[in-house]
Amino acid sequence: MGRRYSFARSVAALLLVAFAAIAGAVNTLEVGKALKDNETLISPEGTFALGFFTGSLDRRYLGIWYHRIPGQTVVWVANRRRPLPGATGELTLSGNGTLVLADAAGTVYWSSPAVAAPATAPVARLLERGNLVVLDGSGESYAWESFSQPTDTLLPGMKIGLNTGGAFNLSPWRSADDPAPGDFSLGIAVSRGVPQLVVTKGSATVWRGGPWIGDRFSGIPAMKANNQFSYGFKWEPDEVYFRLYLWYSSDATRVTINRSGIAEHFLWTGEKPQWEMIWTSAIDACDSYNVCGANGLCNGFTPRQPPAGGCELKEPLQCRSGTDGFVAVAGAKLPDTFAATVDKTIGFDECKAHCLRNCSCTAFTSSDGTGCITWFGDLDDVRVYNATEGQELFLRVATSQGDEQSMKTVMAATIACLAVIVVLLAALWWFLRRRARRLTLPVKIEDYNSHDFDSAKEFELPMFHLHSIISATKNFSFQNKLGEGGFGPVYQGILSDGQSIAAKRLSTNSGQGLEEFKSEIKLLANLQHTNLVKLLGCCIDGEEKILIYEHMPNQSLDKFIFHPTKRGELDWPKRANIIEGIAQGLLYLHRYSRVRVIHRDLKASNILLDGEWNPKISDFGLARIFTWNDAPANTKHIVGTYGYISPEYAMKGHFSVKSDVFSYGILVLEILSGKRNTSTPDLDEALNLSDTSDSVVELMDPVLAGTCSAVEFSRCVHVALLCVQENPADRPTMLDVVSMLNNESTTLSAPNRPAYLLERFVMREDGQRVERRVNSSTNEITYSEMGAR
Repeated sequence: MGRRYSFARSVAALLLVAFAAIAGAVNTLEVGKALKDNETLISPEGTFALGFFTGSLDRRYLGIWYHRIPGQTVVWVANRRRPLPGATGELTLSGNGTLVLADAAGTVYWSSPAVAAPATAPVARLLERGNLVVLDGSGESYAWESFSQPTDTLLPGMKIGLNTGGAFNLSPWRSADDPAPGDFSLGIAVSRGVPQLVVTKGSATVWRGGPWIGDRFSGIPAMKANNQFSYGFKWEPDEVYFRLYLWYSSDATRVTINRSGIAEHFLWTGEKPQWEMIWTSAIDACDSYNVCGANGLCNGFTPRQPPAGGCELKEPLQCRSGTDGFVAVAGAKLPDTFAATVDKTIGFDECKAHCLRNCSCTAFTSSDGTGCITWFGDLDDVRVYNATEGQELFLRVATSQGDEQSMKTVMAATIACLAVIVVLLAALWWFLRRRARRLTLPVKIEDYNSHDFDSAKEFELPMFHLHSIISATKNFSFQNKLGEGGFGPVYQGILSDGQSIAAKRLSTNSGQGLEEFKSEIKLLANLQHTNLVKLLGCCIDGEEKILIYEHMPNQSLDKFIFHPTKRGELDWPKRANIIEGIAQGLLYLHRYSRVRVIHRDLKASNILLDGEWNPKISDFGLARIFTWNDAPANTKHIVGTYGYISPEYAMKGHFSVKSDVFSYGILVLEILSGKRNTSTPDLDEALNLSDTSDSVVELMDPVLAGTCSAVEFSRCVHVALLCVQENPADRPTMLDVVSMLNNESTTLSAPNRPAYLLERFVMREDGQRVERRVNSSTNEITYSEMGAR
């Protein structure tokens, strides 16, 4: 199988403080040492490498690239303007903190800038983010960093922009094997105080991303943050910059500019062996700068001749008479701000009046929802996207145009209202007829495709009418969408009585989702516990199959413990309560419920948090009802989530309550460390599980420092390690776990070796399932790609 993963082994190795010794890699260069041509520095978790690579004509360059991603994607080059002629280069660190790249004869090909205050006892280090830094002796400040001298790539944590010290832009490689700076530059341009993202060639602008509008640049409609990455923009008097954020260390993302002057954003999740493009500056021909000429959207304007000359006003403005008005253009790429001014202190109405008072003002908009941007003269490089993709721009026009526009608006509104009335009357007639028909029928699950269920049993579960769910979720609007899994999307809603719900809607093309729908109804209709999500009812109407749950205000656990800032909201008392609550929920499933249940997919994203931060186990689509004996069941159909399933289940298809215990142990380690179980690299050293002193505390999420005692934390680590032992018989039951967590007097046995699994992709976080079919006699495993879970 090759590459192997084991979060549990990584945790145990942390007890030995051996994390930095992975595969003998080093990430530090000290004074008096040299990094030679055939050597590399590797970042602490192995994401990036610093070393030498070959360009055109066998020239050698010092650069940084992704260490684990095939193809050597270079993200930074030191000597891009002056390559080494051969493999004789070496990188050294001088005593004053300057990095020097020279050949064997001592000829210097590159050096980091001299620092104003020479560093004391400096050391150079390649950080996990791909930043090569020179630290002073205290290790608290950077004397220099490669992030301050970007090449063609913007990495998470890096900035492009300008400050009082100058500009820091991206410039492409000259060719595929020549990293010398090309003809273009990607950066932030500021004129009259309104910054915008631009690509320039020399002094000419060739593409413009527009000004920042709160969550993206107005000229990049596809620039949308998600749960994998986001964007940031700072605009202050002494500094303005754009930056990128990555939420999960297992992913990679970068913004680049290529040789053609096209800016692109890529994402690598490891699920596909290639970089996925998120957005590009070359959407279509209209993205070239001002290709349609001045006032090129022609709303309120008439085309000039020739057409490339843009547009001009249909009627001259009547500024002196005070009768000018405005035409609203939705979804606009805001015009070039070269001739614009900004005032952050005024709102919309004052901004409109301000523009009317100035006869040269031709348009205005709200800046990031507050403030005021006004344009003067022609509007350059403006276009219209879909109404939801740009920002509303208000064009100044003569009153007659405004009246004409108003009349068109009134007529359109009148026609629309009449159409709506007709549709509503038809819908009301249809609804009343359908309701009358429904009231003559008993509401039973077997009334709807009952042959799809294992039995024709009538469940004691409230049934909701589809129209009430549509109304509650605003017709399943995107704004109400909480997330999506293999079952289908989940929407927040408010019923007519004011109750907040989460509606889990079965996707029409999800065969697996239908099985999960059946399973969740059968199980949750018989389960009641404070640490299980409450099923309020369901809706079955033709092809529509919806589960209705109580809504959890704080959503899922993974949204917090893996988030760089939100995880600070989970202090030690909250995390301890979550660990205890999950254990109580599993104990109920395994021992005290009406039917014995094995969850089989326990993970952070399936733990929901209510308004008081109490945990609720959710998603019972893969759960199985178990007999009341301890014999494990066998299956050839392995399901679960990568990183959480137990070794006996992954390799032999054996599952029991101890499979859930293993998943619980992994989940507890994630809660304690704030790290995903797949975010740590392979470890091949022997484990010493007897060391439970100072090394245990190093596993602690830094945000917990000072809020819990080392004794409490160490006990939780100990319990978790007992849960992830390789032999199921060695693992405690959930009754034992609850006892160990609540009774400090309970003696904890020394854990045996944690499970060390072969690579176990069973269900990936993006919902793509990889199904294993296990031959119990030979332990052979074959893989087949399945549809989205």
